[in-house]
Amino acid sequence: MAHASPHSEVGHIAAFNAAVNAVNSATTPAAHAQAVTAAATALALAANHPVTATTVNQVDSLLGVSVSPADTAAIASQAAAMQPR
Repeated sequence: MAHASPHSEVGHIAAFNAAVNAVNSATTPAAHAQAVTAAATALALAANHPVTATTVNQVDSLLGVSVSPADTAAIASQAAAMQPR
């Protein structure tokens, strides 16, 4: 994933992975909120189906990362809102 184009699906998943790590390491509410938005944006760009909490959990599992249930819900909600209808 390190050499993936940032505009490809793999690049978006790499950005999601980095953002999830930032969510988990955020030391301020502002940094946390920014990381959640970054994760949601990356996932919305990578997904070709509606994003749900299940989607977030499945991608997390594939990447070997996790976030809290509240963060999962926030990422899913924001990503879904960003997707075209």
